[in-house]
Amino acid sequence: MASYGDQVDRYQLVALRGLSLAYAGRTREAVAEALRAEAEQPQGQNSQTAYVRYVVARVHVLADLPETALDRLETLVDEPGIMTRAFLRIDPNFASLRTHPRFVRLVGGAPAATAGSP
Repeated sequence: MASYGDQVDRYQLVALRGLSLAYAGRTREAVAEALRAEAEQPQGQNSQTAYVRYVVARVHVLADLPETALDRLETLVDEPGIMTRAFLRIDPNFASLRTHPRFVRLVGGAPAATAGSP
């Protein structure tokens, strides 16, 4: 990671490293890496800011931290970009949140059906 220095996409890589750690079951390290990516990225609204926030939310879901994931998602949908309420409603990365009252309010509707349910 050090070789990336201050390159523009460095924060995405740090966040994705956190996501990889989360998938590996190393959730404490994953959350720390995701939060580092979020804290170190330049301030301002752009597609990279939104994408890093999206990845950080995914890390929190994998770490079984739904409230902090929802904090990120609530901010994310209010920003300009492609992460819309409709997208989050169908995104399989957030399937575990679909019955959470905050998520239901966030995406604007009844909980989405999960695979295998009538």
